[in-house]
Amino acid sequence: MNAYSDRPDIMAIGDSMYQGIRSLSLLPAMMPHSAPMQVSTAIGMDMVAPDPKVPLLFDMEAELRHGGLLHLVSHIRNVCINNLKSWPFDQPWSQHEAFDNIAIGGATIASLWQDTYGGYIDRAKSLATNIADTNLSTAELAEAIGDLWFALNICYTLNPQHREEQKAQSQLAQAIDRQPQILLVNIGSNEGLFRAGFAGDLSAATIASVKAIPDKMRELADRMKALPARTERIVFNSLIRPRFIPNLMPNPADENKFPGDLYYAAYGPRISSTQQDITGAQLKDFDDVITAVNGQAEAIMKAALGNRVVFADIYGESAPFDGKHYIGRGLHIPASGTILNNKPITPIPFGYYGGFAGLDNMHPTVPGYAIIADAVLDALGRSAIRTDKAAAFAADTLLNNVRGLPLLIAEAELSLLGTFGVFKSSTTPTA
Repeated sequence: MNAYSDRPDIMAIGDSMYQGIRSLSLLPAMMPHSAPMQVSTAIGMDMVAPDPKVPLLFDMEAELRHGGLLHLVSHIRNVCINNLKSWPFDQPWSQHEAFDNIAIGGATIASLWQDTYGGYIDRAKSLATNIADTNLSTAELAEAIGDLWFALNICYTLNPQHREEQKAQSQLAQAIDRQPQILLVNIGSNEGLFRAGFAGDLSAATIASVKAIPDKMRELADRMKALPARTERIVFNSLIRPRFIPNLMPNPADENKFPGDLYYAAYGPRISSTQQDITGAQLKDFDDVITAVNGQAEAIMKAALGNRVVFADIYGESAPFDGKHYIGRGLHIPASGTILNNKPITPIPFGYYGGFAGLDNMHPTVPGYAIIADAVLDALGRSAIRTDKAAAFAADTLLNNVRGLPLLIAEAELSLLGTFGVFKSSTTPTA
């Protein structure tokens, strides 16, 4: 059993990109293969991951494999109701008092110090009842499912045994209490970047929300000063480059033009729209905004935390795997002949395109998380150590079972779950 009082070697806090979400789902098979877990394995440090026995509420990949689901959201209502039987509120959800990877899908920057078991357990119980209401519209049901997913995720991840001592302890509070030697942090995507990538929303409101990230990071930096001296190294990840996001794609007729360092004429979200309403110039401007935000956040953290904070350049280190813009680029899986890149998964005879991300075109597969882990290893000064890409590929249950997957089934409702429901603590879609 992992006790809350234990002093772990390494911990992780943040959002879905560190929790190990794939295809809008929290899956038992993914928890041991999140980016933080792959870092800990590579450097030989012990780390206890969440250990759910079943998916959290639903497994989107399994639902899509059924095929022919014309009312996906309504169908998932019944799946969730049955799934909740595995999450009794009066029994422990894990053998562990605490996990070492406590990143939570949907977390915003403020979530790191605001969101707690005590703040969400009553809401989780209420929503567990509310989703059975057959009078809810599809949008209302999707929102209720998303809110329940987020609330239950917080409660499970931060306090799996419902202990009184942990009810008020947020992600950051737990890191301060438990004093890891290394703390990994991935946060900020849910301030507008996920919305831009998933929904293709580059509105003025989205850009303004992204530009406000440094101010929020300033408060986080001040709060992180409370981390004890035992926490010798803090690793922050930069935000990903928007044009790398697999869901932002050019017109299918233009996909083989490969502009390299330049941009396609237009882009659009592959899930939720058939239009390419984002010009190449607009996407370049957004890339530049993210570059500036990354630089400002790094300066703020260094000023507050000094030499013990370092930065993983997720933005820059994505370029070698960008097979969307550069012909031939991607992640070569050793001894397999497989090359994964940042296009949506598309089955073809004897294989598939894409593979860096799951079916939501946003969250990575296990090999995609391995690339993030490598960037963290670089930041830790461990560039001589690489994650095992062949093992990562072998561990990915999606990439080894793509054949026959009905990827076009219920895309509109999948978008509804992502945009109005899943990974959401307010009216803003998050990751």
